[in-house]
Amino acid sequence: MNPNRLIHETSPYLLQHAYNPVDWRPWSKDSLQYAVDANKPILLSVGYSACHWCHVMAHESFENQTIAQFMNDHFINIKVDREERPDVDHLYMSFVQLTTGQGGWPMTVFMTPDGKPFLGGTYFPPVDRFGKPGFLRVLKFVADLWETDRSQIEAVTQEIFESLRHEMEHSPSANSSLQDIPQRGFDQFQKSFDDKNGGFGSAPKFPCPIQIEFLFHHSLLTNSDIPLDMALHTLDQMAMGGMYDHIGGGFHRYSTDAYWLVPHFEKMLYDNAQLSLIYLKGWQITGNVEYRLVVEEILDFVLREMTSPEGAFYSSQDADSSAGEGIFYTWEKETLDRLLPGRDGELLCRFYDVTGNGNWEGRNILNQVNSIRDFTSNNDISMDEFLTWLRDVKLKLRLFREQSSQPPIDDKIIVAWNALMMKSFVEAGVVLKRSDYLDVAVKNAQFILTSLSKLEETASTSPKRFLWRTGRFTNTNSDTRMFHKADIEGFLEDYAFFSDSLLSLFWATGSAQWLEVINQLVDTVLQDFSNSESGFYTTSLRSGEELIHRPFELMDGAIPAPNAIFCRVLAQLPIIQPEDAKYEVGVTKIVQLNADAFNAHPSAYPSFLSLLEYLSGKRRDIRISGDQNTNEFRELLNVALEGYDPFRIVHQSPASDQPATSNEAIELSHPATAYYCEAGVCYPPISDPQELTKKIEGLSLSCKVKV
Repeated sequence: MNPNRLIHETSPYLLQHAYNPVDWRPWSKDSLQYAVDANKPILLSVGYSACHWCHVMAHESFENQTIAQFMNDHFINIKVDREERPDVDHLYMSFVQLTTGQGGWPMTVFMTPDGKPFLGGTYFPPVDRFGKPGFLRVLKFVADLWETDRSQIEAVTQEIFESLRHEMEHSPSANSSLQDIPQRGFDQFQKSFDDKNGGFGSAPKFPCPIQIEFLFHHSLLTNSDIPLDMALHTLDQMAMGGMYDHIGGGFHRYSTDAYWLVPHFEKMLYDNAQLSLIYLKGWQITGNVEYRLVVEEILDFVLREMTSPEGAFYSSQDADSSAGEGIFYTWEKETLDRLLPGRDGELLCRFYDVTGNGNWEGRNILNQVNSIRDFTSNNDISMDEFLTWLRDVKLKLRLFREQSSQPPIDDKIIVAWNALMMKSFVEAGVVLKRSDYLDVAVKNAQFILTSLSKLEETASTSPKRFLWRTGRFTNTNSDTRMFHKADIEGFLEDYAFFSDSLLSLFWATGSAQWLEVINQLVDTVLQDFSNSESGFYTTSLRSGEELIHRPFELMDGAIPAPNAIFCRVLAQLPIIQPEDAKYEVGVTKIVQLNADAFNAHPSAYPSFLSLLEYLSGKRRDIRISGDQNTNEFRELLNVALEGYDPFRIVHQSPASDQPATSNEAIELSHPATAYYCEAGVCYPPISDPQELTKKIEGLSLSCKVKV
């Protein structure tokens, strides 16, 4: 069979459909213009590579000759990878949610040739089933309506479009006070909190690192244990459940039930980036070795299975293998008994609740009944002995598992998701004292700068750095790897997350090269993404492709709101560059302009709630200057990093880098010196770790639950 036009794309998801009998076209100006010229409705299908139900609909409908022929005869068929084009996905998903009350992928939308939607849904079976109309019946209905009553479609489309635009438009208003918004947001989270299982709401249950980070902030700022207990209970339950891959590391996408047992088995880079970072913060707060174990297992999984030789991070791992959905990750008891005879098998089955009947379709999803602390105590095993045994057993089972057919990897490289993962490696490298993790982050940053960015010199302003959204490696006939970037400009989330991660890298290394790049990215956003009416920043470049509506992204989703993250970057730049204090003033103005939106439903904006508390909190800046290889430097650094404090920034710098906030000279008799500033007041240099401890004692969030 000859391929369709998707054969020339870089997205693995689009390439999966390149040999469908459907005459698929990629989203492009040419495809949209072709629909106008042909005067045919557009059938837009949106999904992603790791999506199980996307695969199901592809097999049932898009590989069906009868359905494909009808699609080709009556529609212009356009396929979109939601990970490549989050703007297109967000726009039309808003329409589907507005008109059907629910959303998800695969997403199917019927549109006029000029891109205005009039009918949509998610998965459609090929024939009537599951209470859903069959896809062919839907196709025939839309085609008949287009031919016989186009005026009705146009009237309905205009009405829907106006409703959609009203729903997505954001009018700034500063009538509300910002003062009580974080507390009201916490009150809403508390009402929806699942006291038994952790997390919020009922099934299905998604990981919630953004909400947990806000709970950490709120606990410290209000000196209350309630938000801290909610956060830690959720971390415990997620890590013990089947949503976590106990053998290979990494979290699956979400739990289909309320107690984190049965997941949708795909693994997304952005989930594991955020979850590894939030468990790292949990370890800083508690000293709980189980949290550290999760962090290292996630990062090691990413390095082992989702990192290219060039240092780029892949996007996702599929839910399906050739054996079927979830089979790769689940176990029969007989297999475990054979691999781990005697006491080893008996102990593992007790720890992970393994039975002969299983807990999922006759197989076992491994999940802990108790924490490691409780299990070792109940079974009279020392913690060190059990952890050593557990690591050995996990390695043995992982190596066995890898002999079977593994789930495919979506090896697309996305800047925003790489940046999220890079930040976790930076923070883990510093907090866990793992220089190898820090090296991974540096390599990833260098890859993005080399392969997915360009520097543009301007005559009137400082240089601006532009990003591409995504790219992919391919092998040539000579086995040479070539990187092909897609012709898609970077979105705000790419700029915001990359800037934020580079800022962490700057704090960790003190290297001025990262600060230079941050300034270039910030200048690009300020000049090319800003919106004068709302004060916020557009999803895409103002000079980029025009959709029927250009939405703002203020609410958090599976990833943080890029506007909130970019505002956080702007608020921190004056710490390094006091001349940039205007940025923080701008952030305060932006937040105030949109107070009404935050007040309407504060729990929808946890990233902004954290930002509000950061702006209102007593911020602290600790600069450790000197020879980074000396014991004195490391001792001061360890004190500065003790506990978790979102209002504290620890900055490492060589001795030659005189802090701009201090007019004190570094005394040559000390190999390392700490410069401590709090709430805009800077204190004399400190060289004694005990003195630094006294200065910051009691300010961090730390419950010290040692195990």
